[in-house]
Amino acid sequence: MHKIFDTSKLPSYETIRHFINDLLSHRIEEIFNDVVKELEKQLKRKGKWYGNVVEDATVITAKRMDKEAKYSGYYKTYGWKKDLLIESNGIFLSYKDLEINDDEGCCMEYHLKKLNRLSIFINHVAADGKYATYYNIATAKCRCNFY
Repeated sequence: MHKIFDTSKLPSYETIRHFINDLLSHRIEEIFNDVVKELEKQLKRKGKWYGNVVEDATVITAKRMDKEAKYSGYYKTYGWKKDLLIESNGIFLSYKDLEINDDEGCCMEYHLKKLNRLSIFINHVAADGKYATYYNIATAKCRCNFY
């Protein structure tokens, strides 16, 4: 019997991790941005770009042997957070890595500036109370003309 897909010839996780994190680390953000721009273009062409986004952070639990991870009493685990800006179609437009105890409310300005640089314009941001600072509201009003 002939195998259609031989998994024994796949690279190991460590090889892939090394390739992405060590050899391509300087290009990951650029590739991500190019993909986001192309998705936005295709959605606009199909009339399915709404420009409504949600911002929130998610916890990434560390592996047991990870010495760099910090402990959070709030989340009761070691790890990090990844702050995400997600368009209503489910597309991740922007992300920012944080230590687990960092305030994700400080990321809104980062995301809005990044989208401005990419010429991606949004209509509405939904976020929880951590993001509703005077600074973030003023930034959203000035940069995107909404609040």
